[in-house]
Amino acid sequence: MSIPTLPSHRATSLPATTDEKKTYLSRSIETISLEHETSLRRTSKLWKAAAIASGIALLILSCGTLAAVSFFSSGSTLLYSSPIIMMTTFPLMSRIVGKFLSHSNEALSLAEQAKEIRFLLDSFPTTKEGMKQELQNLGIPLEGLPEDLTMVRPLLAHHLYWKKQTKSLTEASQELSRETCRISLLKDPKEIENLPKMREEVLSLEQTAMIAKTRAAFFYGILKKPLYEHSFSEVIQFRLTPFAERQLEKRFCSPDANVFVEFLQSKARPIEMHEVATNSSIPRLAERLMAGIPA
Repeated sequence: MSIPTLPSHRATSLPATTDEKKTYLSRSIETISLEHETSLRRTSKLWKAAAIASGIALLILSCGTLAAVSFFSSGSTLLYSSPIIMMTTFPLMSRIVGKFLSHSNEALSLAEQAKEIRFLLDSFPTTKEGMKQELQNLGIPLEGLPEDLTMVRPLLAHHLYWKKQTKSLTEASQELSRETCRISLLKDPKEIENLPKMREEVLSLEQTAMIAKTRAAFFYGILKKPLYEHSFSEVIQFRLTPFAERQLEKRFCSPDANVFVEFLQSKARPIEMHEVATNSSIPRLAERLMAGIPA
């Protein structure tokens, strides 16, 4: 997904937050600050350096082991032991390096996310009247919002970011789904072997789009309560069950087979996959989410 390139970063006027406890407003500001982005990029580089260092260390270790075996053993022993050493070392090296690179990519992704949300924030007006017009242009009702509309600027930026991600992921999923169907119908032997992987990717994109939609809806609801003190992860969790496991749950009538969003601090009815995917607009989904979290 493309990230807007900022030719230069201008200072952003943010509302002051003096609460002792962190509010959703203060969190939404901190997670997109330039300082936080810089820290994430530094973390990404450190994980990448750790991956390179680990790979080199394990390679040296395997070479040293081979050298020791060759020095103290006969030729036949070396012949049999070399493949064992290699088969042991390289999978280990691959797992460790892969894990470190995954952490590096995750930190970089969060840094790019902070940059894009800050880009959206900088595009908003800084006056009450300007924000009133902006919200009206976006079709967001003013009813229930704080009197000082400039307060919701960071929350609105997060909402629009996740809304944009929802659209992009949904379109990518639909496009790949159409391509998968085309290959299935043509039954081209050269392409048909890719179908299992493509189908898995479609399901993955659909699930990620639903996560993005839920987050967009949550920020839409939080526009009306910017001083809310619970974090997203304290009140909501996603039930990310693999597709095959969900199918088994449906087959054997599990009550949780279709659950996608669970509420952690209330007994509100969980939100099912079809409600997120097709049956709910973002405002309607926001109502369900706000009704299920503690005040």
